[in-house]
Amino acid sequence: MFLRGFSLLELLVALGIIALVAVTVLGLLGRSIEVLRREEHRRVAIGIAEERLERLRNAPYDDLGTIGGIPAGAFLPRDTIERNGAQYTVTTRIRFLDDPFDGVAPNDPVPNDLRELAADVSWGTNPNQTITLATLAAPPGLERAGTTGTLRLRVLDARANPVEGATVEIANSDVTPPIALALPTDGNGEVTLPGAPPSTAGYHVRVTRSGHSADTTVTPSPEVPNPIAPPLTVIEHEVTAANFAIDRLAAIAFTFRKYSPDQPFRDLAMFTLQGQKVIGTRPNSTPPPDTLPVYKAGPQSFTTNQGSLTISSLEWDTYEFRETMPDYDLAVADPLLPIELLPGTTYPVTIMFAPHRDHALRVIVRDAGGLPVDGATVTLTYLGPPERTERGTTPAHGQVFLSPILQGAATLTVTHPSFDTVTRELTVSGTMEVEVRMQQL
Repeated sequence: MFLRGFSLLELLVALGIIALVAVTVLGLLGRSIEVLRREEHRRVAIGIAEERLERLRNAPYDDLGTIGGIPAGAFLPRDTIERNGAQYTVTTRIRFLDDPFDGVAPNDPVPNDLRELAADVSWGTNPNQTITLATLAAPPGLERAGTTGTLRLRVLDARANPVEGATVEIANSDVTPPIALALPTDGNGEVTLPGAPPSTAGYHVRVTRSGHSADTTVTPSPEVPNPIAPPLTVIEHEVTAANFAIDRLAAIAFTFRKYSPDQPFRDLAMFTLQGQKVIGTRPNSTPPPDTLPVYKAGPQSFTTNQGSLTISSLEWDTYEFRETMPDYDLAVADPLLPIELLPGTTYPVTIMFAPHRDHALRVIVRDAGGLPVDGATVTLTYLGPPERTERGTTPAHGQVFLSPILQGAATLTVTHPSFDTVTRELTVSGTMEVEVRMQQL
């Protein structure tokens, strides 16, 4: 009878199998413990939410409200509870509901029919770890007219579609008690608040959402003395409606090049961007006009010597580009300016600079629809003396930059086989820009 021992290879294979099984078992055990812990948190959170709703049900109807909320009351809108060594955040939400049984505002003069009572209990950092319980409370006896109004706020995107899940912050320090609350928009992009105390230009509203632009009411100030959307006014038994617009943030990716020869621009590029959305007006110290617009974005100054620059976190808007370099002029912008920035996009723009000269002419050639014309011949003829002609041909971006040129009277002629010829008389002086619209044959 022979006894045979394990070889070293067999021993290593056996140890590997044992280690693999052990790792698998430990992993399953760890996941099982995590599932049990999560279920324990969930069970405790449900118990806390039930306790909060029970407290609300036992409170007098007129006391059902939150500090700084609509309706106002004695309950904290947010507090922390510790159970079994873990922290739970409790958010108490109380709001009036307009029951459609008797019509809705503005047809219902008493829109504060019911109160919705809700408790959100969360733990940890995962936003999905939240338990929500809610119920309704009805007033004792007949509904009461009261002395309040209704705020109806709607949040839309750039295409006028409702935005769900935006945060609407509402503040009013002119009423007692002061109001300071933040509510999410519903599936219709709305937040409706019956029971809002009357106030003249006292409701300040700010609308935000992660990755989106923001929209607000604007308080009159020396910078914006006449805002288009001032703080809101609520009148007793009336509905105050207001719309706000937000959408995904966007970016502009600039590439800077020299016009001739075409090569990267490595000098310090300096320029400004200014949006065209107007939030108000201010008096003009040197009329006419009597008032000047106040823009939501800009002007903002930028510099770079890297030959490119991406500007992110921009609101969708129409942006004006202006170079601010004393030694260079804007020769070409591809695509054509201004920059029409859409939500959630990155807009690539190539800017070409040419050395500054005393006299230069940038010619932009478009068709009747505003698109650039490729292959147009641009001729600048001086009336003389002396006789001189400058000539260039538009590439795909439809622009020609003539520099240096002479000062004085000249004729600009633009020709193309598919378009009517355009002729203009000019007086060349300084750095000029001329846009030509061509009609197709």
